[in-house]
Amino acid sequence: MTATITVPGYQSEVTRQVRISAPAIGTVVLPWWPDEIAGANLAGIYEDQARPGRTPLLLRSGDPLPELRIGCIVSTTSADQPGNVGQVIAGLRSLALAKKPVDVKLASRSASYRITDLGITELDWDTNGEPSMAEVSLTLLSASDAAVPVGPIKKKPKR
Repeated sequence: MTATITVPGYQSEVTRQVRISAPAIGTVVLPWWPDEIAGANLAGIYEDQARPGRTPLLLRSGDPLPELRIGCIVSTTSADQPGNVGQVIAGLRSLALAKKPVDVKLASRSASYRITDLGITELDWDTNGEPSMAEVSLTLLSASDAAVPVGPIKKKPKR
């Protein structure tokens, strides 16, 4: 069963939303623009190659997977919307446990990522004990699921 958790809030343009989805789990749509969007692992990976009697060489050994960090405050906007923050937290936890990559749409960006870290700090609660405000921080690593070729291996002809 899939579910879409859309949290009501102020009416924002579609480009000012964060949408995270995974097949067979659901979609979490946040109408709040993140407080923080950071990128990491954007440069190549280099290694020193030792050379006896000479200065070592610095050689590029590969490219890292890009990382995206998103931080935002999730809150209800009025007393007639209880439980919305709890639903968002539950939805994000389900997506963080997904075995397959999640699709993230952030403004004009859209890509597949793996959620490598999810931090939730509840800041305020309703009178019924449900969270009404929470700070959410997501760390996403670009998905790189390689498709390994499967099938018979062709032998090279002998000369």
